[in-house]
Amino acid sequence: SGNEPQAKSTCSSIESHLRVNPDKLLDSYGKYGRMQLIGHFLCQYLTLLYSSSLFVVTYTSNEPETICTSKKNVSVITDACNRREECNESTLNDIDTQPVGSIFKWYGITCGNKFVIEAGATSYVLGAMIIVPFFCRLADKYGRKPLLLISLFSSLFFNCLIPFAPYYSLYVLLRFLLGATSDAYLSISALLTVELICQDARPWITLLSTTGFALGLLWIGLLSLFISDWRILYAATIAPGFVTIFYFCCLTESPYWLASHDKTKEVKEYCRRSNKMNGRNVNYKECIEEKGKPPEHHVRFRDLLKHWDIIKGILINGFVQFTLSTSYYSISFMATRFTDGHPTLSFMILAAAEIPGGILSMLLMNHFGRRTLVVISLVLQSICLFATPLIGMKSNSVLISLALLKVFNTICFAIHPIFVAESVPTSVRSLVASIVNIPQSAGMLLGPFFKYATVWNPHISFVVLAIQSAVSGMILMLLDETKGKDLPEDLDDLKRDRSQYARKKSGQITVLS
Repeated sequence: SGNEPQAKSTCSSIESHLRVNPDKLLDSYGKYGRMQLIGHFLCQYLTLLYSSSLFVVTYTSNEPETICTSKKNVSVITDACNRREECNESTLNDIDTQPVGSIFKWYGITCGNKFVIEAGATSYVLGAMIIVPFFCRLADKYGRKPLLLISLFSSLFFNCLIPFAPYYSLYVLLRFLLGATSDAYLSISALLTVELICQDARPWITLLSTTGFALGLLWIGLLSLFISDWRILYAATIAPGFVTIFYFCCLTESPYWLASHDKTKEVKEYCRRSNKMNGRNVNYKECIEEKGKPPEHHVRFRDLLKHWDIIKGILINGFVQFTLSTSYYSISFMATRFTDGHPTLSFMILAAAEIPGGILSMLLMNHFGRRTLVVISLVLQSICLFATPLIGMKSNSVLISLALLKVFNTICFAIHPIFVAESVPTSVRSLVASIVNIPQSAGMLLGPFFKYATVWNPHISFVVLAIQSAVSGMILMLLDETKGKDLPEDLDDLKRDRSQYARKKSGQITVLS
């Protein structure tokens, strides 16, 4: 009839109430679409840059041993910062850390209070907590790619300045800006990689993200074997970031974002490039479908408050991220302290343990639901946390317990962001992810201070994390599984049936041979 919308055979006919179904579009290129996997790899490469820039402080921010001579000049007093009354009037002597020199000795703040000492690590996290929500909100409005590139190259710029900071206060400020921009590109790339590939290919996200993160840690450990100056080490860790200059031309925009914002010409160009690179000829006649109303372009935070499912997901997923982050960063920032005399060995063993976690995540996601895997891994993580202080904090056996902990934590950290991304609509996906990122950043904020708690009482510290992990697994069961469901495009999609059965009934895009 004359009142019915007509869809022509090309994507150029999209009207405000007609949109491409991006799930169908990506399914048409299959599990191993060449252009889609290239975009996925480019996003996951950024995890290497992120982990190396974050955890370089594990080597550079160790406190030097401070000594002095006693007032009677008959003995040498260690831990002189806390025993100054026993020292004579001579200056304190700092014994620099190994294998890499300490920034605290270089900046002359060896005897500063703990909050000053940890300011470099905590300012990084504060930058992420304060600034990332704004970046992610802009990514919902203006696109994933431009905001990712802006945050990525800003991060590289600040990283280049840090080794040359003449004052500790400037170093802390630059770490704040680095945390803001680095967490921004990591958060946006995590969403973009979900939106660049079809659901059947998403298990690969877990393998590449965890492998990239582990390679970043191993990269630092390898450099520490040859470089002792913290400034040279810092400069060397960011060297892999300069290849990202090619992202301007190689990285594509999210088809989900393009479709939800009615970017007709851009969708058509995406289809053309995909056909050329993948060697396929997609029939555009079925790439358009009618929607009930135009897409939501300007969803505000208060609009989320009207949807209980969204609020419940934010609260539960936020607590899970807080738990995962607290456990991961508490152990990682202590990774050089679990073996006497071999800091690099323990650091690299715990870093390498993340790779099996990524492999297991990829294999298990093909057979089990996202929620199920995260819940089981949280319970196993809880058991490892409980067992660690019983084994002994300085024994070789503790590395086995901590390596298993890293495996289960990695499985959670790899799968849970996919679970979150698949449960919220495209129109608010970055916004929700940035809100969930706040408790995750709070966990990172506590991480550097965990080592002081373990000195006070390692049993209580680890048991608290163990209980927290078990509780996180239980409350996550309150959320729905996302495996086998299309990504929702707007808030109204949360009320519709998004199962694969419903999608298959509606038909797939026809591919012409």
